[in-house]
Amino acid sequence: MNTGLDQYMDIFKDAVEDSAAKLTKSFEKILIEVIILFMVIP
Repeated sequence: MNTGLDQYMDIFKDAVEDSAAKLTKSFEKILIEVIILFMVIP
């Protein structure tokens, strides 16, 4: 069962992977986690 944050994580992961920018896997993970933090912490 996916929580709301898991669904957002999947959406952001798809968006980052589909982007034209060449990002390393570690930077992708950090970017996704920072975006989630911006959503959670008002």
